[in-house]
Amino acid sequence: MSGHVPVRGGSHLRRGRNVRRASARVSLTRVAAVIVLLGASLALARVNDASAFAIRAIEIEGAELTNRDRVKAALLEGSGQGNLFRYDTAAAGERLARLPTVRTADVRAVLPDRLVATIDERVPVVAWAVGDGRSLVDGDSRFLVDGDGLLFAHVGPGDEPTVPSLSDLRPASAGLAIGSHVAPVGLRVARELAALTPAMLGSSAAGLVVRVTAADGFTVAPTGPPTWVAVFGLYGEVTRGPDMVPLQVQCLASLLADQGEENVGRIVLSPEGQSCGTFAAP
Repeated sequence: MSGHVPVRGGSHLRRGRNVRRASARVSLTRVAAVIVLLGASLALARVNDASAFAIRAIEIEGAELTNRDRVKAALLEGSGQGNLFRYDTAAAGERLARLPTVRTADVRAVLPDRLVATIDERVPVVAWAVGDGRSLVDGDSRFLVDGDGLLFAHVGPGDEPTVPSLSDLRPASAGLAIGSHVAPVGLRVARELAALTPAMLGSSAAGLVVRVTAADGFTVAPTGPPTWVAVFGLYGEVTRGPDMVPLQVQCLASLLADQGEENVGRIVLSPEGQSCGTFAAP
């Protein structure tokens, strides 16, 4: 009998799993990642450095009436220690919008070192003089008024406003200042009367002057000969409304044409029925 043990169905030996040992070398990917992180850290430190990306130039667009020094001061207020990356452009725009002459403002930070402020200024519609407009040597008694009735800027001494003007002689108006408002009714009447020209009335006068007084309200008179004065009166929301002004202007033009402006003095324009009002000889 043989001493060999038969083997059935092939080998029953099991092979163990191959185990890979970690390489002692650092992979190139990890090295690259470390370099990127270090670069980012250095860049962040560079950005936060006050000397990096410092604000070195300021450009101002659209500032005709607005004082540029005040614009620069508002831009640099709270400027993130002078670093362009820390600069809050929205807050800067809000600061500029608080300046009386500014309606809206947009501020942009432009790399590497520039601020650009674009200003949308208020638009004057009438120049409003308190008193005769010459009571203060520095011109602080003359103001520019926008369409909302806001007194937002002074007319400089010796400057001629580019918009129609009037003089407010009412004692109650002595306290008007930058930031004050003209009532909507008064502003509407002022704009219509201040826009009148001698030609529109058929007058030979060189010019017209519009005044507001406590007694007569709005008046219109020539700047020189002839010497008539037209009293338009007082206006209000409840009493006489500004819608009457065009009819009063029409009445004045008709009266000057019919009577001859050299033959009339004080004219009180109170249109009612077939009458335009009353007038007296000069």
